[in-house]
Amino acid sequence: MTTELWGVGQPLRGDDGAGVFVASRLARRPPEGLRVRVCETVPDNYLALLLRNPPELLLVVDAADLGLSPGTLVRLESPTGGETIFSGTHDFPWDAQLRSLRDRLHLIFLLVQPRDRDLRVGLSPEVRRACLHLTGLLRRGRWDRLPPMETLPAAGGYHEKRSPR
Repeated sequence: MTTELWGVGQPLRGDDGAGVFVASRLARRPPEGLRVRVCETVPDNYLALLLRNPPELLLVVDAADLGLSPGTLVRLESPTGGETIFSGTHDFPWDAQLRSLRDRLHLIFLLVQPRDRDLRVGLSPEVRRACLHLTGLLRRGRWDRLPPMETLPAAGGYHEKRSPR
């Protein structure tokens, strides 16, 4: 199976750089069979490469506020049947951009609960530990050991932070 990993995030916003941290570590010495892209906040810059040579599996590592303890790792798999999985992160509408690959590409988000997204360089200790753990799982091909988001308690499920109106 061909697999590609995209590390998404803003490393100048603290824990929002979790995906970039993981992808950067893996890119130094990628595991066999894993293409690694350090996308930062512009995954759309890598879309043409993906469309030209699509993998069977796309893993996207990113920080997401899931209402959990900082550093908690979860897996969110794309549903079958064309349902929306995730509206977008970093202004990238995943479903809309990957629609043409829906039948050939399995999309999985590996998400890290941030402690904060303050303007600073570096991860909080909890998120750094989680990212090092995730990097190890990815090196061993064991990312599937992360708990699926559907199994989280209802209070800890994904919730979208909206700006007050």
